[in-house]
Amino acid sequence: MMKKYSRRAGPCPTAPAFRWGTAPPCLIALILLCAVILPAGAAPLLSPGQSHWFSVFEPRGVPWLPAEEKNYEEVFKDHAYYELRQTADALEVSYYLGGRPVSKQRYRWREDGGLEPLPGGTDGGPAVLFAQHCASCHGADRLGITGPALMPESLERLGRKRAAQTIYAGRPATQMPGFGTFLSSEQIEALVDLIFTAPEVPPVWGEAQIRASHVVNHAPGPLPDRPVFSADPLNLFVVVESGDHHITILDGDRLEPIQRFATRYALHGGPKYSPDGRYVYLASRDGWITKYDIYNLQTVAEIRAGINTRNLAVSGDGRWVLVGNYLPHSLVLLDSADLSLLRVVPVAGADGTSSRVRM
Repeated sequence: MMKKYSRRAGPCPTAPAFRWGTAPPCLIALILLCAVILPAGAAPLLSPGQSHWFSVFEPRGVPWLPAEEKNYEEVFKDHAYYELRQTADALEVSYYLGGRPVSKQRYRWREDGGLEPLPGGTDGGPAVLFAQHCASCHGADRLGITGPALMPESLERLGRKRAAQTIYAGRPATQMPGFGTFLSSEQIEALVDLIFTAPEVPPVWGEAQIRASHVVNHAPGPLPDRPVFSADPLNLFVVVESGDHHITILDGDRLEPIQRFATRYALHGGPKYSPDGRYVYLASRDGWITKYDIYNLQTVAEIRAGINTRNLAVSGDGRWVLVGNYLPHSLVLLDSADLSLLRVVPVAGADGTSSRVRM
């Protein structure tokens, strides 16, 4: 078993007052070493010349703080991990995929304790950059996890120019950070090329994937059938805040908020309602369908019906929810009671050519 390397949780230790002429040589050497490796105020000191292993490397923090350190064996079992080595003039970061190094970057310490990339690193190409910086939120298959799917169909409205700006600066009021401080313009452009290129193998989102995504927070029946608020339930506004992905339920008489809650990324197509007005159904760009109980101010159920969804519709009797997708080319029929999947219908034109759905 390889030794578990330790890391210090704070900056370089500060020595008590002393006279240089009487200081032990080892103490003077330690102080000089700290001065060479880290500027004043910089964050933790890694043991010089030793390898330190991490599952996550996030260079944006000021001051920089490493993630939880692990043994080599602990990270090797994972598909991706980082090796960090502190030299006299730089922090060397090697990124591994499948047990082999695929990129290497050197960083210098800034006076504010942050890291600045030095020229001459190797990034391994756009696929490695994506795996290193994007896959944890957008998925290694680009189908989305906490972040949206990154497919040409999903990015059509955004466009290449705005996509590059988003990678550079991030998106306000979201978890999307900016990468412009440590990715070059060429690297950002390479990532844009990647996400605007369709994968060689078309993504699959069929019955198995849809059923696996299904979440029921409240089964039909137990929640009270009367509003938990005093406002008129037939005079409410459902305000979609697309900028920061929230919805506010607003009292239509007083124009005062009753409840505000987070939604899935980029709601699209507008809210749809059950015939009695109790439930509102929401669709996101990346295929998530949400059923929300306005009376009880609770999310009842969710399911991901597609990768890129155009819109949804509720039947006149309130029993069915139909979802139309751009990707894959399909219609998805759901039971409105708990959003359970009933049927997936592939869509094709009169000539048999697969076609996306507009609703």
